[in-house]
Amino acid sequence: MLVVADDHVNQGVIEVLLQKIGLSCVVVSDSASAVELARIQPWDATLMDDARHGRVRSDAQIRRLLADRFKPIIALTANAMTGDREDCVNAGMGDFLAKPVRQEELQVCLERRLKMPGC
Repeated sequence: MLVVADDHVNQGVIEVLLQKIGLSCVVVSDSASAVELARIQPWDATLMDDARHGRVRSDAQIRRLLADRFKPIIALTANAMTGDREDCVNAGMGDFLAKPVRQEELQVCLERRLKMPGC
């Protein structure tokens, strides 16, 4: 997994949650780094913290870079008001998780998006 989060606390929380379900990740703090890493390696999924604030453009860039080997980009956001999920999905995100992210929700989302039972 590729995790894009600029807050060190959020980075650590997501990393621990992924480890608890048996997945490893690389964490970057900005969308430019995420785009660069997408050029080098296709990730199983990208988790983008606060995706609507400046990261939607990187989502589009990553999609173009990966074209035929695209994997989902999942928004992680504190914006969980009515319509926020639709805004993220309409912006091109593959899915949406509201913070605080719970391990069970993350696992179900990844299983659904990656078709990896028991990931």
